[in-house]
Amino acid sequence: MDQRVDLLYFTEQYPKLVEMVARQCYQSFDKVSETSHSFIRSIMSKGHLSVASVGNIVFGVKSVDEQVYLDLMKMKEVNNFIRWTITSTDSMHRYPIIISMNMLTFLDIKNSVDAGNKIPFFGELLELTNETPILAWFYDRNVEIEPKLNEYIQKPTPAVEEPVMMTEDYTALKSVGLSEHELLIHATITINYMTDRATGLQFWRHGDMTGGTELSQRYVNRGSAQFREMIGFESESESDDNLKDIRSKLKSLYDECNQNYNDLLLEMADLGVHAARAKEVARSILPNAIVTQIIQCRPLHQWNHFFHLRDSNHAQKEAQADARSMKQLFEKHGIVLSSDKEE
Repeated sequence: MDQRVDLLYFTEQYPKLVEMVARQCYQSFDKVSETSHSFIRSIMSKGHLSVASVGNIVFGVKSVDEQVYLDLMKMKEVNNFIRWTITSTDSMHRYPIIISMNMLTFLDIKNSVDAGNKIPFFGELLELTNETPILAWFYDRNVEIEPKLNEYIQKPTPAVEEPVMMTEDYTALKSVGLSEHELLIHATITINYMTDRATGLQFWRHGDMTGGTELSQRYVNRGSAQFREMIGFESESESDDNLKDIRSKLKSLYDECNQNYNDLLLEMADLGVHAARAKEVARSILPNAIVTQIIQCRPLHQWNHFFHLRDSNHAQKEAQADARSMKQLFEKHGIVLSSDKEE
């Protein structure tokens, strides 16, 4: 029987992207080399597969029978974050079904199949990834990939309201002929951004079917962390001078917090507390305004939902500023967003 599935797209240098996510979490960029992506194998071998929850793999199914549909449902039982669409009339390709998932979802299903869960159609997807070293590397230790500079780590470091786009597959999938609806479901965009923790926690609410990371407060010392200046103080009764006093007081409190954090670390070090545990304890005094760095990968549908809620006058001012800076980045890369309604 002829092959009935094509591998339409996979994230370029996928292991390097996953390494970038892990390195940012631990701030271990000093250990990066052309082969240092291998350290994520040790992380994943311990069951920590979440580092592979970024990126994208997209398949096109050329012929479909009842077994395909049944197996897709079995795959969704294993991991609910697999995505598929049945081809619409405005699609410019020949595939009745498009399937996409990140490497975390793929590995979760593969592990279930290896454990005896019979899903014949997944075997056809696996045949294609077996032939693709960048993908097979994640689960086959006999596969090695060519040493190469990690281009994701070479990208600029984000600043508050200055996000960086790590990956986007909207352009590639649009060139394959995916329709507007299919792009919403299957195209993913990975953004590296800096925000305060309070705003970041709001943004995680929109994170179904996504992957990402933020700075580890167990391994990363936050003793000199930046604090975000709150936007747009407004008062009908107080003078500007009094509001300036509030800003000055906030800065003083932040500085005091940094000093207390550092003092706690020193005191616990003197008492022999493990450094990682000391950071875990000391972080309990850090305020919501502390700045953190987050990488998030979302399907376009969810980015639309996010912008609909946060690029709004009803949203918190800091969230508005972050959302609008990301939206401008999307527009710069030619990614079409829904502007008038939530999809």
